[in-house]
Amino acid sequence: MSESTQPKANEKAATQPAKPDEPMREVLTRLLENAHQLSEPEKQLGLRIRDLGIAARDPLQFNQTGVQVAVASVAQEFERATGKQLDLSAAQRAEITKLTGSPAASPADATSTPKNDGAPKPSTQSPPDPIRDALTKLVASIDQIPNSAKELGTRIRELEKDAQDPVRFNQKAVQHNVAYAVQDFEKATGKQLDLAPGQRAEVTKMAGSAPGLENERVLDLMRSTAKIGDNGLVEQIRRFGREVGQNSSQTTTEIQSHIESLENKVRQAARVSDAATNSQTKDSSATPEKSNAGTENGSQTDRPQTTAADPKTPKNNDSIQQPVGRQNAVLRGGVLDTLTAALRGNGNLDDAPWDPQATPFGDRVRAFQAKVDARDQDRVIGRVESSARAALDALDGFRNTEGAVVMNRIQSAARAEPGGMASVISEMRAGGRFSDLRQAFNTALNDDKGFAQAYDKAASALARYGQGREQVEQIIAKRPDAANLVAKFEQLDAQIGQRASSTPSRNEGKNMLDDISKTIAEVIQNATEKVRAMFTRAPGASAGPAPAA
Repeated sequence: MSESTQPKANEKAATQPAKPDEPMREVLTRLLENAHQLSEPEKQLGLRIRDLGIAARDPLQFNQTGVQVAVASVAQEFERATGKQLDLSAAQRAEITKLTGSPAASPADATSTPKNDGAPKPSTQSPPDPIRDALTKLVASIDQIPNSAKELGTRIRELEKDAQDPVRFNQKAVQHNVAYAVQDFEKATGKQLDLAPGQRAEVTKMAGSAPGLENERVLDLMRSTAKIGDNGLVEQIRRFGREVGQNSSQTTTEIQSHIESLENKVRQAARVSDAATNSQTKDSSATPEKSNAGTENGSQTDRPQTTAADPKTPKNNDSIQQPVGRQNAVLRGGVLDTLTAALRGNGNLDDAPWDPQATPFGDRVRAFQAKVDARDQDRVIGRVESSARAALDALDGFRNTEGAVVMNRIQSAARAEPGGMASVISEMRAGGRFSDLRQAFNTALNDDKGFAQAYDKAASALARYGQGREQVEQIIAKRPDAANLVAKFEQLDAQIGQRASSTPSRNEGKNMLDDISKTIAEVIQNATEKVRAMFTRAPGASAGPAPAA
């Protein structure tokens, strides 16, 4: 009886509907199997196929509509590039047509010359990605970056790694970072990337903004970075733009005060175009001096110094042209900027020999500016401390309320596992020893709205702390109270690291700490391990994880 019913059970299983992603997963499998057929000119297409293969490892990512459409588009491009059809079923080809809005071309269509019947043909190619193209050209030009801007080369390499994950690369923050890198590259090398007008417009737009930023004054500051020669100030403005973009209210008193401080710094900052303008002025004035030297038996460069003491009795054109040149310098930088620079005693190269030296008031201006900077730093530090508390509350809220059932199962497994929580989370993946826990976690994320909201709240709070922590790391080194700040943030890092490293990420086999900046994740992890080591060495202490604060 059981033998007669077995075929029927198999038939029933075979007739069950396929999962939504299965047709495109099969298409991607065929693409990966045939990618070797691509020639060198289609190398970029091969990289896109590889990127999609990486995305397919995460079922949640691969089920996203954008990734599915990308697979369909790449399949069409592959067949056009090779002149061969992939071995696909009718249902798979129908799915490609559905996702892209156009049927795949046959090999004959791909290799034959199209007829010119005068009617416009609808484009079957996926739309170009100006930001990805800009990054490709950045990577190709990385050897042009001078040694003084090595950090820029490192940033470009990190962005190149981000581009291998289509989902991550489509995040607004990464797209803006590519635009910032283009702007910094062109300032560092003095050369413009070969971008099409449409690409240039998109890159310029993104380089002058930040995700979620709507405050017009901050947008003006962001747009001004293209002409600012002070890289430190440029980074301050971009960081501030990112912070403001994350706020629901972008016109608070604190934000307005910070805007005014940055606007003051921008007014006093060196401009990228100033050096070029000065060199052009010197080049244009060199010819008349040489010609005058040839017509008169004497050096004309000495005359302004002897005649300028009495401007009422100019003896030649040079004594008149020198003040005019000085006037142009004032107008170019702005009268207020020039006066402020003189008070600060910044050694303006446009100063004429008869101009007075900087007054002692410059020291007072510098002291005032130092106080303003210190106040701004205090605000940043306070804001990051608050974000740390918010991250701790959100992580505890998820682990102890909405996510308690699943997290208790994971913690129970970690207690019985020799490698502890790290080993359990690394095996929470398809084919891993704790794949059942991964499945339970994914099911809760997809089906339990409260679980998903609590998790996303914790993830967002952790990301905000990671961004702020990077700012504090740069500030601490310049502060007289650096030791106290290091101790304070090491304690916060350890508390956050203990919770985040024992909470699974949305990505299989990873924890939440893996989702933030690699640099800051290492800082937090080091602090966590340092505290854990202290508890381990303490007399009578157990070798278990440090207790949560």
